Amino acid sequence: MELQTPIAERLADTQGEVRATALADLLQPAADPSPHLERVGACVSDPSESLRLAALPVLGRIGASAASDLAAALEALAARSPQALRLACAAALARVTRDPKRGLPVLVEALGSHDAQVRKAAAEKIAELREAAHAALPDLLRCTTDPDEEVRAAEVLTLGRIRAPYSDTVPRIIARLNDPVADVRYNSIIVLASHSAEARSALPALRACLDDPAEKVAKCAQDAMEMIGSPKP
Repeated sequence: MELQTPIAERLADTQGEVRATALADLLQPAADPSPHLERVGACVSDPSESLRLAALPVLGRIGASAASDLAAALEALAARSPQALRLACAAALARVTRDPKRGLPVLVEALGSHDAQVRKAAAEKIAELREAAHAALPDLLRCTTDPDEEVRAAEVLTLGRIRAPYSDTVPRIIARLNDPVADVRYNSIIVLASHSAEARSALPALRACLDDPAEKVAKCAQDAMEMIGSPKP
């Protein structure tokens, strides 16, 4: 039986598919990715988007003992990278150091980009930080009225994924139930439903969505009302 090539050798391979198998192995519970920091960091800067996406979770697994070296590597990589990779590095930096101040400002700045795809990507990366991204709430709320429909849809979902306080977000989310784009209305309902009973104040607005012309929105509204439950008499 042929022995598998060591991870270090596969990470140095010129074939992206080979490096991807090594990254997958480093995500296994028993694996220690720390000795491979430099090679994993190189994968994050690879032209292949799939390889970059495979490398970032590996960076997140590197222990606290290597956090300072990893942070320096991510900052150096971000400084010489295109915007999309810079955002990925910022999110990884915040996760690895457990300090949102190390990466969140870059992501918040990108929310104001003239490029809608950059704004959308920034929202998606902020979502990865979960509750640690609450400092970005004012900027995220502002972007729920973005002129680009994909950005609005992403922003609403991000509010749900970071578990933004319901009292701070409910007016903006309910307002998006009247958005002209079905995907935005749909995402808004999903976020409201995620708050369960806390979202009972949204029931009248959700009830109006039962007649939505988009079938998936109407069905989602029905499911959301069941999840939230009826207000107490």
